[in-house]
Amino acid sequence: MLKDEFLALLAEQVDPGERERVCGYYAEMVDDRVEAGQAEAEAIAGFGDLRDIAQMTEAQRKVREFNEKPSMSGGVKALIAAALLFASPIALPVVVSLLAVVLTVLVVVFSVLSSLVATAAALAVGGAGGIIASAFFFASSPLGGLFVLGSALVCIGLGIVAIWGSVKLLALAAKGTWEVWKWTINKIMHRKEGAPQ
Repeated sequence: MLKDEFLALLAEQVDPGERERVCGYYAEMVDDRVEAGQAEAEAIAGFGDLRDIAQMTEAQRKVREFNEKPSMSGGVKALIAAALLFASPIALPVVVSLLAVVLTVLVVVFSVLSSLVATAAALAVGGAGGIIASAFFFASSPLGGLFVLGSALVCIGLGIVAIWGSVKLLALAAKGTWEVWKWTINKIMHRKEGAPQ
């Protein structure tokens, strides 16, 4: 097969956008090999099967397209800026409202957890008061005094366990809130710096 026939067949199997580049490359390769002393047919035979060349060229094209990042034109950027400007009277209150809802949920969660800690502490303090009251009951009724003392000790035990659990829940909620806050700030900062996401 000679150069012109090879290039015509190659052009049929290659993507139309790649024809000029690929055919130019192989034409130059044939010329270089002919200048080095090879016959045209021998130089072309060294390239291998046309289908393999076309598949390799298509794979290279797909890799190039994947690696190229599309960029926005000035018109698109201006359109986005205008849309943001016109949407701001609606978007700004919506964003503020969403932030208020998130803040309200956080306040409610921390209020509930704080009230659990306070309730558990009240249970333990009430148990301590029950121990003092059991001394008065022992004078009139030893069995009643034992009942009050046992109840007070149970209250103290439950109060201690409840305080421990409530403080753990409160610490877990605080840590989770802090991690979400750091992640959100990190995402906002990366977006502003133009870092890949």
